[in-house]
Amino acid sequence: MKMNRFTAMLVLAFLATAVASWLVARPISEPAATVQLVPNDSAARAVGVGYVDAPGEVRRLGFRCGGVISRCLIKPGSYVKAGEVIAELDQRVLEAAVHEADASVALAKANLEQLEAGEHPQLISEAEHALARVQEELQYLRNEATRLSRLSSQLATTQSALEAINSQTSQAEKSTAAYEAKLAYSRTKIRPQDLDVARMSLRLAEARADAARRRQSEAVLTAPFDGVVLRYLKLDGEPVSAMAPAEPAVLFARSGPLQVRAEVDERFASAAIAGCRAEIYGRNLRGKRYSAKVITVRPVMGNKTVFSRSVEERKDLEMAEVFLEPDDQLLAPIGLQVDVSIELPNANTGL
Repeated sequence: MKMNRFTAMLVLAFLATAVASWLVARPISEPAATVQLVPNDSAARAVGVGYVDAPGEVRRLGFRCGGVISRCLIKPGSYVKAGEVIAELDQRVLEAAVHEADASVALAKANLEQLEAGEHPQLISEAEHALARVQEELQYLRNEATRLSRLSSQLATTQSALEAINSQTSQAEKSTAAYEAKLAYSRTKIRPQDLDVARMSLRLAEARADAARRRQSEAVLTAPFDGVVLRYLKLDGEPVSAMAPAEPAVLFARSGPLQVRAEVDERFASAAIAGCRAEIYGRNLRGKRYSAKVITVRPVMGNKTVFSRSVEERKDLEMAEVFLEPDDQLLAPIGLQVDVSIELPNANTGL
């Protein structure tokens, strides 16, 4: 019995020592957006936590079509210019479609040029020579028929010979008419309607080629403005869905000095205005402190999104989102949690 009592006392002593050590060693976390008076200062301060943020909103960029990512060209953290290619999908099928569309354009253009050129000059020349030959034959037969007709009136030839030459002349006239029609057809073979159809076919082929190129361009993800690639959400070899809305593949932010996003609760939101002085600090900054100012206060209240993980922290208040701009360049990764202190000269500290 004495041994059990002694063991229990040792366990209790150990637990008491451990709890005391934890209470001494744990970091003191200030609740987000709590207001306290600063000694020797008539201004109140909103003290809490914030996050390093890019200038402007972080964009989630995605491809406008589906496919498999073939290349991620920009290293995360690198700056790019507007229009610079960030990533590409596999374009082999799209390239083949573009080549096929270009070939259709070339074929339609050649067909139109052929129609505009009309019948081949050599064929027209042959038809002209053939017509000239039958016209000479017709003229000869007509002259012969005239001669035999005079001889017949003088009873110097037979009636059968005259009838024969007249029949040959009639056949030659029909043959000449046929050759004249053939030559006229060769010269006017292409109708205006044929040219219209050919021009429409060319325009259709060109439109399909443009559409194929647009589909190919959709497989290339470019920077919408000067900025920095923060992170790839999809890597080489991973598929991207073509379903709407577009599946994000890259986190992208506008280039420029980093900011800090923080929140002030509804009790003191009206006191937080652009131009208020602030300070950015915290253990994540390795002891460095940055003077800053409030540059933007969102005019719309919202739910709390920045948390300090303190047991005293209230989560039922509406928050005003504020952005702080450091006076000096902030050297920290985007998304890093920091501590902030915002002067609120017009705050009602009696609340």
